[in-house]
Amino acid sequence: MDRTIEELMTLVSEHEETKNIAVAENKSKSEFLANMSHELRTPLNAIIGFSEIMTSGIGGELSDKHKAYANDIFESGHHLLKLINDILDLSKIEAGKTEIHPEKISMCSVFKDCITLIAERAQEKSINVEVKTSCDDLYVYADPIRLKQIILNLLSNSVKFTDVNGNIDIKCLVGDNVIIVIEDDGIGMDEDGVKSALLKFGQVGAGLGRQYEGTGLGLPLSVELAELMGGNIDVVSELGVGTTVTLTLPKAK
Repeated sequence: MDRTIEELMTLVSEHEETKNIAVAENKSKSEFLANMSHELRTPLNAIIGFSEIMTSGIGGELSDKHKAYANDIFESGHHLLKLINDILDLSKIEAGKTEIHPEKISMCSVFKDCITLIAERAQEKSINVEVKTSCDDLYVYADPIRLKQIILNLLSNSVKFTDVNGNIDIKCLVGDNVIIVIEDDGIGMDEDGVKSALLKFGQVGAGLGRQYEGTGLGLPLSVELAELMGGNIDVVSELGVGTTVTLTLPKAK
């Protein structure tokens, strides 16, 4: 009996040691990714800046062909920068280095700013984006930068996965918390697709990944940020029907 207890204690000790090693390695990985992402941003910002100068003609007029090349560099640079920023944000969260500064925020202001930022992409596909309920006097207690990041991620996803002439509706409900519902009539997902979308780098299917390019980080990053602010995100979707994302946040007092 004593030997059995001793063996169990040894196993528990070994398990605890293995767990501590795994936690330390995961933290080291997150810190490495955060540092690498930071180092990559500096030269990438220079590439984006110079390509923008080239397309603007400030450094001299380019032929249409070379202007198109410069614009491709500019667009690709922004795509890479978005990926790097998302990796940096996730790495900081995992390393426990993300700072949240909550304050009283007007949801009307947040919706207006975010809809403006996705308006061009929505118009290209003739997608109607509309706030369906009044958001006057609707305030949440959250970090303004992170909240806009979440809403922008969710709206960008809806625009990306909604077909031409589609609709994206934004609704608000108020109870003990503020509930923000973003509903689209896009391509939707099955149950496995939803699980995949919530995983870091888990794009919804290889085929869709090719058709709808993206980092696969926007939704899981939004979930992490919402939880850091005392909220949560729920995703309900039906293939061929659309997706509804519900964001719950603390109400401002």
